[in-house]
Amino acid sequence: MQGNNEMEQILYKLLWSHLQALGLFREKQQVLSDPREQAGINRNYNHWLQASIALLERQQYLHCTRSPDTDWPITCIIVDPTMLKSESLWQIWDQRKECWLQNADLKAQVVLVETMLHALPAILTGKRPATEIMFPNGSMQLVERVYQNNVIADYFNEALAQVLITYLRERLAQDKHARIRILEIGAGTGGTTGCVLRGLQPYQTAIAEYCYSDVSEVFLQHGQETYAARYPYLTYQLFNVEEPPTGQGIEPGSYDLVIAANVLHATSNIRRAVRNAKAALEKRGLLLLNEITSTSLFAHLTFGLLDGWWAYQDPELRIPDGPALTTESWQAVLSDEGFGPIFLPTLDVQGVDQQIIVAESDGMVRQQPTQPAFSHSNGTITDQMVKAYIQTIIQDSIAQVLKVERKMIRDDMSFTDYGVDSIVGIKLVNVINEKSHLTLRTTVLFDYNNIPQLVDYILLEHTVTLKALLQESLSPALALASIQEVLPIAQNIERFPQGIKGNSQEKRLPDWHVLSAHQHKERAGRADSGQKPHASPTYQRVIVARPGQIDDLIIGEADIPELKEHEVRIAVRAFSLNFGDLLCVKGLYPTMPPYPFTPGFEASGVVLEVGRAVTAFKIGDSVFAIAGAALGGDASMMICREEHVYHKPVTLSSYSNSNWGYRTYCHSARQALRGTNLCHRRLAT
Repeated sequence: MQGNNEMEQILYKLLWSHLQALGLFREKQQVLSDPREQAGINRNYNHWLQASIALLERQQYLHCTRSPDTDWPITCIIVDPTMLKSESLWQIWDQRKECWLQNADLKAQVVLVETMLHALPAILTGKRPATEIMFPNGSMQLVERVYQNNVIADYFNEALAQVLITYLRERLAQDKHARIRILEIGAGTGGTTGCVLRGLQPYQTAIAEYCYSDVSEVFLQHGQETYAARYPYLTYQLFNVEEPPTGQGIEPGSYDLVIAANVLHATSNIRRAVRNAKAALEKRGLLLLNEITSTSLFAHLTFGLLDGWWAYQDPELRIPDGPALTTESWQAVLSDEGFGPIFLPTLDVQGVDQQIIVAESDGMVRQQPTQPAFSHSNGTITDQMVKAYIQTIIQDSIAQVLKVERKMIRDDMSFTDYGVDSIVGIKLVNVINEKSHLTLRTTVLFDYNNIPQLVDYILLEHTVTLKALLQESLSPALALASIQEVLPIAQNIERFPQGIKGNSQEKRLPDWHVLSAHQHKERAGRADSGQKPHASPTYQRVIVARPGQIDDLIIGEADIPELKEHEVRIAVRAFSLNFGDLLCVKGLYPTMPPYPFTPGFEASGVVLEVGRAVTAFKIGDSVFAIAGAALGGDASMMICREEHVYHKPVTLSSYSNSNWGYRTYCHSARQALRGTNLCHRRLAT
């Protein structure tokens, strides 16, 4: 792809066209503050979008002003907001493609970038995971051809193999009985492996082990299928270079050579990754890197759509708008981490942003000692302990629900890539909720689509609750009091009866779990004074306590709340069931109230009571009502603001009046008459 300016210019136009089709850059000036709201782009692609804007800015498509302290907002001045139609651009692409495909060095890249670009809108909006497009049905075919059988990939693979063979010859010249052990980290599709193994053919008897490692079992299976029959000295091992080799089946200090081809940059912390790779080497062992040293439009539109591309948390070491390091940065990091002589055998190659880097270990292993996640000396629960606690819960929950080994779980891998859909998501979020005593919605798994994002969200919203729960290990009595004060469920449930009957079984909750701290104090005060708690008027309601299925709904009682001056209390005769209600049950509706809540978007019935400022309704009126953001229609009684209540036409029964279309029409008409623009999505009829 490098050097083909014509192809790059078409790719820039296709990128611009797709972003315009999603609703961006159609006006002369646009302020980007929330791409999810403005264009439906999943938050996982915020970094990708920022990098796209930077790339397009360098091509003079737009000019931007950015906030110095935050990623958003970005104010964009569009050079030409005229819509580019992708259909005409794809026609131009198809005409030129015939020529490009004749070039064996471009063919694989052309096919891959075309495949990813056709699916770009679906990827960005979360409708299809990028891995599904890049690895269709688990096939490696699209990717493996990028890393081999083209002049650039083959040149650098052969250069790395030649360094390894030179080392091997020198070792054997010194000791003809030497047995060499080699570890390849992130072997992936085997693009580098194949070239190295062919070079090792004359020296097979000197190879004690060639360990083909990766974080994915799929890639290990691919390696076995491709190489096992011809190279019996190969072993296969799951290994995540983000973690120390100890405990991962990699013996520290046992390898003569460690190979990492285009893998270390795809880690969250480059120093830690280098440190863990070094830990596998013996003293004076060699680390052989094959690494990109700049970003490119091709990489951005292909591998840049994978979560791992943006996993890095040390941007000061990286090239802007991507995970790559310059050659100088690689030298500095390796030197800091205790590598001695650093050799750059391909430094003189012109016009290619890639390097082979060879570094010799000084034998000093700088592994951070492992400590128990929740150890403490003074009884204080720290933020770091809470973070470790919830991260462990999420990892254990993934292992339990997806039935995978815990060591295979990667923090930077999206839940979607693990196969978490709306059905699996319900199971996963419920297991997390059970272990953490939280009440997360299923939607958080899609809004915060990997472990670090979900951990950050939970810490932002629930740190106080989690600290109280952890405190229980120090002082159970103190913990109970703390939990009563902070559990979100305690703040929202007014009163459950002692026995809560669901569809098929009685469910009992301990008193402290369902009563607010204020109610506990009130109850305790009455008990101390010998008074009996007085009975409050109650009503029945459907309760969604957590994500689940229809059978998980609860029919419970709650105290009747006081009426405010602009509100109407309605005895419900009928309520509708919409697709949105089903999404609420599953925890997937985007604007649900906090758990536990009563679903129901609308209902019809008779007015029981009106607030003192209500003028349009009186007791006994037959009405229908739209519940509003708090929902609550699926109950024997509901309270609505006056403007959400409507007189029932005499020609309609309470049941036929639950028709969604009629009520939406009335509500829309009323809002329009007030000069309000309303766009209401019809979920069901």
